[in-house]
Amino acid sequence: KVGEKEFEIKEGIIFIDDPISSFDSNYIYHVYALMQHHFQLAGQLFVSTHNFQLFNLLKDYSFRSSTALVSISSFG
Repeated sequence: KVGEKEFEIKEGIIFIDDPISSFDSNYIYHVYALMQHHFQLAGQLFVSTHNFQLFNLLKDYSFRSSTALVSISSFG
């Protein structure tokens, strides 16, 4: 849906549910780079993950980002 013509990414809300499964641990940096590239201008981006390494990558990126207010939470 993000690629549809009517969708305005700057005003959009994007939710990504657990992009890394336990079988995909080799692809953590690839998924992280894709999310940075495709969703850096998103109005709001929510990512839920069980992968602590991806969580830390996203947390580090969010604190370096000067374009948005960021809230990072860890549960569990």
